[in-house]
Formats: sequence, C-alpha cells, structure tokens
Amino acid sequence: ELGKDLDPFDLICHIAFDQPPLTRQERAQNVVKRNYFGQYSGTARQVLEGLLEKYAERGIEPVEEALDGGSLRTLLQLPPFGRLGTPVGAVAGTAIVLFIAVQALLALGSALPPWMLTFAFAFFGGGATLFYAGLTQRFPVALAGRVNTSLALFVFSLAFALQVLTGLVLDLFPDGRGGYTGTGYLVAFGGWALVQVACFVWFLVRYPRSRPT
Repeated sequence: ELGKDLDPFDLICHIAFDQPPLTRQERAQNVVKRNYFGQYSGTARQVLEGLLEKYAERGIEPVEEALDGGSLRTLLQLPPFGRLGTPVGAVAGTAIVLFIAVQALLALGSALPPWMLTFAFAFFGGGATLFYAGLTQRFPVALAGRVNTSLALFVFSLAFALQVLTGLVLDLFPDGRGGYTGTGYLVAFGGWALVQVACFVWFLVRYPRSRPT
C-alpha cells in the first residue's frame, strides 16, 4: 500500500536507503514549483504539462507501454493531448474549400495570371492528402497500411473515371478547330466543382464535432 502512489525510483530509495518517499503527485508539484517548463510556451508547454499530469496520475508505465507497443497515437488522443492542435479534418477541409474556389475561378475564366491559378490549383489540391492521416486515425494501427492503400486505389480510380467523363462532356462542345468552346469548359469543370461542393457539404454534416477525449 505504501508504494501505490510512489514512483519505482522513490520506492527503491526508500527501501534500500531509507530515503523519505515522495509520491508522484508530490514530485509533479515540485516540478511545477521550480518552473522547469518556464522556458517553453504554447503547445510545447501544454504537451509537457500533460505528460506530467499523466505521470502524477498513473506513473511512467503507460507512456513506456505506449512507446513499446506502438500505440503512442492512442495515448496522444487522450486528454489533455486530444484537445491540442488543429484537427486534421479542419485543415484538410479548409484546403478543399480553397481548391474548389480555384476550380470555380478556372471555369469562369478568371483574369488572374495563369501561373497563379496553376500554383493555387496544385497547392490546395494537395491538401486532400491530409485525409489519409485523418482516416487512418479511425482504424487500428495494424490496419493503417490497408486503409491508405484502399483509399489510394479509390482516389486514383475515381480520378481516372472523372477524366474520362470530363472528356465526354467536352466532346459535346467542339469549336470546329479541333478544340472546345468556353461553354464546354464551364460545363465540365464548373459541374465537377458543384459535385465537390455537394460532397463537402456531406463531409460537414458527417464530420464529428467533438475532439477525442
């Protein structure tokens, strides 16, 4: 019963050398009193304080087990860590909104320089890859590879299908010179932008509002 709230180091020192034992809570309070974390700020300090809080509650064993068992991600999703930072879905969702906006500008024939639109299209379009990280968080670590592979297969298959359908739509609007009319591009790319808007609305409805606790 004596060692219930003691760190193994304190327990050994008490038994072997008759040193006054300090509980984990007392050691954590000493760290706070001596302001060891004073040189840190923001998220870094919050993480350190969270680790100290976990140590005071349950000792170092849960952290060691998480590192040894590859379940550190599960540990970091627990409070207070799960409340830190910005959710992956929020970042990816913002990138997708801007990506759709760029596509709308392209479809409507924006007067912005082509290089700017091309850069924005590539940059914000890459934000969709963040969903890989968000999706794997909802599955056991052992299935992460399969989840990413399945998502990649779905994305590339869908991209191929959309390219074929875009070509079919453009074929309906030939300009008589081997190209396509502006209306064709507006219908094709504007239509896909509207489809993405509908998908994004569905994402907002389905995306959980609460953070891991």
